[in-house]
Amino acid sequence: ALFVRADFISLHVPKTDQTANIISAEAISKMKPGVRIINCARGGLVDEEALAEALKAGHVAGAAFDVFSVEPAVNSPLFNLPNVVCTPHLGAATTEAQENVAIQVAEQMSDYLLTGAVTNALNMPSVTAEEAKIMGPWLALAGHLGAFIGQMTSEPIKAINILYDG
Repeated sequence: ALFVRADFISLHVPKTDQTANIISAEAISKMKPGVRIINCARGGLVDEEALAEALKAGHVAGAAFDVFSVEPAVNSPLFNLPNVVCTPHLGAATTEAQENVAIQVAEQMSDYLLTGAVTNALNMPSVTAEEAKIMGPWLALAGHLGAFIGQMTSEPIKAINILYDG
């Protein structure tokens, strides 16, 4: 009933199984003619192909998108439409977002330094404090073995393969 009456639809939900393509061709067909759709929440909430068709047909008057189904957005059916405003995922570039990221990084570094716990690392799996205690001696051994093998070659080491069990 909301789609039938809304002049503007602004999405503010995470992408989940329940919200993926929540704005589908079927949903768009139920919307009030002339509706405007805004998505600055998550890519994948809107069927971009269906929206592009509705924009071209005039059923949807306009749209504004900061997030896309595929990112980085190199090609989208919404690009170059005169009634669409697209921005390159600027939502994360706000002062508030940057402050929250800085706080999260500081908390994660504190957790690592105090307990050895690793979360959201780019090149290491997440490790709880309990797992870090178990792994600690093995990580130290790996470091010592790396220093040892580094002295045995004059060539740069390009890769190391480690086999483990258990």
